[in-house]
Amino acid sequence: MSSTEPIDRRGLRVLPYEECLLLLRHARTGRLGFVDRGEPEVLPVTFGLDRDAPVFRATWGSKLDAASAAHVVALEADAVDRATSRAWSVVVKGPASVEYDEAAIARYELLGIERWVRDDSETFWVRVTPETVTGRELDLS
Repeated sequence: MSSTEPIDRRGLRVLPYEECLLLLRHARTGRLGFVDRGEPEVLPVTFGLDRDAPVFRATWGSKLDAASAAHVVALEADAVDRATSRAWSVVVKGPASVEYDEAAIARYELLGIERWVRDDSETFWVRVTPETVTGRELDLS
């Protein structure tokens, strides 16, 4: 770690935006946080990145409801690598929306995102438009 890199108040390295996106591109699973009927909810998702925006499939339910209402959500992904003594976490916050544009959906299909639950349920593509992207790295050594 370079002495010129930003450190947060707990001593964690603050990840630059481009590194956050790189880490998200390699992550395949994360957690989606949102408010459902006045209560906080956090659910797992498999996702990919379309440029800088996380995208995932949702079936009928609370995730789709949040996206349909354009609620602000938080998508978090993280990893711990004992071999490199590195742990990281990246959070993307912004409004979710259901995607209906055929060109966008065609791009999402090419990302190779596996469904969280493998059944024949109807799915809809959801996009999180990033308003903030933040990340932290912890040295485990």
